[in-house]
Amino acid sequence: MSSKPQVKSCVIYPKPNPHAGARLFCFPYAGGTAPIFRAWPNYLPAEVELCAVQYPGRGTRIAERLREDVEELMNSSYDELQPFLNKPFAFFGHSMGALVSYEFARRLQREERPGPIGLFVSGCTAPHLRATDRITYNLPEPEFIDELRRLQGTPPEVLDSKELMQLMLPIIRAD
Repeated sequence: MSSKPQVKSCVIYPKPNPHAGARLFCFPYAGGTAPIFRAWPNYLPAEVELCAVQYPGRGTRIAERLREDVEELMNSSYDELQPFLNKPFAFFGHSMGALVSYEFARRLQREERPGPIGLFVSGCTAPHLRATDRITYNLPEPEFIDELRRLQGTPPEVLDSKELMQLMLPIIRAD
């Protein structure tokens, strides 16, 4: 079997496992891409297949427009994920991915479709408890980069690279 990740629409399989009895869909954080989960299959039981969700505007979906709303971001992958929900499945999301996976589970529930057997989230306050944080996405570039430094979620080497920041700033601002 090939060790090269397979791409199926917005789903990336770092280690395809067609015999798995369940799937774990992983939703990345703001500015993140599906390959952040590439090593995770090494830590999962053999009966679980990891499916990393690739958001529009990055990685294999770089040609698609970025989404600036969590529900719109979830909707951009909703239809494409349906064929992969044919086995028991769970969702994991970190930070912004927690909100996207939560909205995905809510939509399945609203449409009375089978939902995840588990919803695992990290790095995010519950949606009903979210404080209204200061709006930062529209700050002038120097102030926005200062805010990213303050949050300490982006390596200084990335923040100091003008070329990399030209590529990343539209994604981070949209997220």
